[in-house]
Amino acid sequence: MTARWMYLLFPQLYLQQVISHQPDPEPLARQPVALILQHQQRHIWQCNRAAQAAGVEQDMPLNTAMSLCPALRLLPMDMQQQQQILHARAHWAGQFSAFVSPDPPHGLWLEIASMLRLFQGPDALLHQIQQAAADEGWPLQPGIGQTPLMARIRAHLNQPFVSDNRDLPLLTLAQLQQGLPLTPPQVYQLQRLGIQRLQDIQRLPLSGLASRLGVPFSQTIRRLLGMESHPLEAFHSEEMFQQQVNFIHEVEYSNGLLFPLQRLLKRLSEFLQRRQLSTRLLELQLSHRQQPDTDWQIRFAHSEHQHSQLVFMLRHFLENRRLSAPVQSLVLRVTQFTRRSRGQTNLLAPASGSYAGEDSTQETGQLLNRLSARLQPQQLLRLHTEPDPRPEQASRLMPHQEKSENIGTGALHPHTGPRPVWLLPEPRPCPRPQQIIAGPERICSGWWDEQSIRRDYYVCQQDGQILWLFRSPRGWFIHGVFA
Repeated sequence: MTARWMYLLFPQLYLQQVISHQPDPEPLARQPVALILQHQQRHIWQCNRAAQAAGVEQDMPLNTAMSLCPALRLLPMDMQQQQQILHARAHWAGQFSAFVSPDPPHGLWLEIASMLRLFQGPDALLHQIQQAAADEGWPLQPGIGQTPLMARIRAHLNQPFVSDNRDLPLLTLAQLQQGLPLTPPQVYQLQRLGIQRLQDIQRLPLSGLASRLGVPFSQTIRRLLGMESHPLEAFHSEEMFQQQVNFIHEVEYSNGLLFPLQRLLKRLSEFLQRRQLSTRLLELQLSHRQQPDTDWQIRFAHSEHQHSQLVFMLRHFLENRRLSAPVQSLVLRVTQFTRRSRGQTNLLAPASGSYAGEDSTQETGQLLNRLSARLQPQQLLRLHTEPDPRPEQASRLMPHQEKSENIGTGALHPHTGPRPVWLLPEPRPCPRPQQIIAGPERICSGWWDEQSIRRDYYVCQQDGQILWLFRSPRGWFIHGVFA
């Protein structure tokens, strides 16, 4: 059998996500919890193992479920958030296949025929996907088949990979109903026709089945058996990250938001890593019961993508914030991204020096982010170059987060001599230097704003220091010190 498609079934997708993102998920996982649809609160839509052990089942009437399990905790089902969760899983599955198609409410199709050579066969690919899902803590039932519907049936039957299709004709009607989109009237009609297994359907002409059960049913069988192509809509990821967490118990302190946000930041870091992106702005939206939503913005001094650094910045941000009201849900949103530059190194450089420039830039950025987390914006400044030949006018201090048009454009005065980065606030008089290293460099400028200067600058050594001196009609002065 040629493995062409894989189906990933995430049982209890929404319920598992809601429980795992709570500030204290372990005790809640042992309690009976069930989901109900917001517009139809008469039946159980989904329930966890603790509720199933008490006798609660899917599609059970709500009154019956509450009589069997009085301690059952009911949560409203948000279909829009479930779609966002499924799209997040599609983002994750993109590392294993170039074609991913969501199958709401809790499944994904992956085209794997073109990926088998890369992953060295279906068994190795299946193992990597199962290991990656286990690392995330996600329950997963995969299935592999020649057609998308065949893979879907294998996943629902919890049969990941079967070397041949000899058991396919022996599948019962109940098994087919798990993996095929069959309506109750169609199942009832098949039972009236005496059909118990797939081989019973294969013996009948499909045209006759179409006249009795409708063209959609005949089309489904043809697609299952590979007699007709099955077009699927490809998932196209948006250049935007947004995930939501609903809390079962309201969070009253800002530090209580850290645990669920750590999981969201991990998803964000993976999102940025796959796209070679970074970000300098995180947006948090907190929803309250009786107050308007709270909007927070977390700005970085340098673009970041690593999970540990994002958590560090968020922790310091939350330590300085107080909640105006208990939080029912939160949304983490990132819409502004920057492309990460890839490091380049000399071909003949030693291996130990590879990407040294990139590592240095990354360490500098992390240092700036840590400083900005502890300091106020007006306390973290940087030098901004100005197109003025006069040394005291050639640069100014500005907040680090403000953009500068001259950053990275090279020296504005390429023909000047060596200059120290830091200058003295005011030139300080000094005696005539004894040891001159370089100079003179004459600077005559400033005639346009009545602050003209006429100086000869020298690089001198005095008392073990390298100084930047100038001589004017008033004498010798120290203007800067080389580090």
